Amino acid sequence: VPTGMCFNKGLGEILGVPMPMTDKVLTWAQECIGMNFMVDGKMCGSDIGKTRAPQATGITTLAAFCKAAAIEPVTSVPRSLASPNFKVVFLRHGESLWNVANIFTGWADVDLSPAGELEAIEAGKCLKQKGFKFDVVFTSVLRRSIKTAWTALMHSDNYSMPIINSWRLNERHYGALQGLNKAETAAEHGDDQVKIWRRSYDIPPPSIDLDDECHPCNDPLYKNVPAAALPGAESLALTVERVLPFWFDNIAPCIMSGRSVLVVAHGNSLRAICKYLEKMSETQVLDLNIPTSVPLVYELDQRLRFVRKYYLMDPDEVAAKMAAVANQGKAKEWRLACLTVLFLVAAHGNSLRAICKYLEKMSEAGVLELNIPTSVPLVYELDYRLNFVK
Repeated sequence: VPTGMCFNKGLGEILGVPMPMTDKVLTWAQECIGMNFMVDGKMCGSDIGKTRAPQATGITTLAAFCKAAAIEPVTSVPRSLASPNFKVVFLRHGESLWNVANIFTGWADVDLSPAGELEAIEAGKCLKQKGFKFDVVFTSVLRRSIKTAWTALMHSDNYSMPIINSWRLNERHYGALQGLNKAETAAEHGDDQVKIWRRSYDIPPPSIDLDDECHPCNDPLYKNVPAAALPGAESLALTVERVLPFWFDNIAPCIMSGRSVLVVAHGNSLRAICKYLEKMSETQVLDLNIPTSVPLVYELDQRLRFVRKYYLMDPDEVAAKMAAVANQGKAKEWRLACLTVLFLVAAHGNSLRAICKYLEKMSEAGVLELNIPTSVPLVYELDYRLNFVK
């Protein structure tokens, strides 16, 4: 505590970065060890001289810190300190398999779809074209976020940097809705109810109990996280409460130290950060639709106050992706054809019969009566579970 934590808190104080979780832990720790490092959130306690906090040696400004550390701002401090504004890049993961199937995903650890992998590649190429090099990367612990980061980094020639995974950057937990089809749920409960669950700010969906096998406390991925901290369902408000401490204590200090930062996460965890940065109202953040795998750059001033934001891809393409996000979850006919993913199978009478028999669940007698003419295109329409439609 007197070394690492006090140093981090002291540097954060110099940089003007709020560190609420560190404050809580440090307050508790100094009581446990009977020492006084921090008073009213400031590193000025009677025992400060026994720590490695900059304040222990009288350093209270960034200029003094840089001088003591022999840092030359023009040459040694990474990119951002020498420029008027800091930049941080946000990237929502590529399309997942459950995005394709229009299923509530939340904390379910599903993989990227083939289209999602291609989206991540395009994001990487875009970052390379714009010349982005990263010093540190943050992701959630869910594979769709991690694989998007890996893929985008490889295709932007970013190889050597720490990648930090945190459950606090996970998607919003959708509780008992996870694994259910959005359109079918809307058809059963009504568009209005599903809109409340998905888009209200402070009303969570139905929760799952601690003894439910689907609760995160029963997932080995979260074995080192206290069960009381893990949600059974979350509203956007609860997601904001979960995400912001990680922003204050981990991401923001990296940005303010001049590092180039990439955050690869999820629609709602990124919303939480954007809401804070832009000081959005509860109503405004509900209208924020972040498209998949489109790099979003935020420029912030030296106090991490919002200056401007912009996407790195074509505006028309971004607008179309935003509209697709906004239209999810409506009760409507939904088929794979909507994805414009087409397959051409050019084969033989009996090999095609084998596929047709499976799709239509034909009897052995029925398939013998199936005669497929030569060189005549035969189209099968299937629903999102690949059940035969027509």
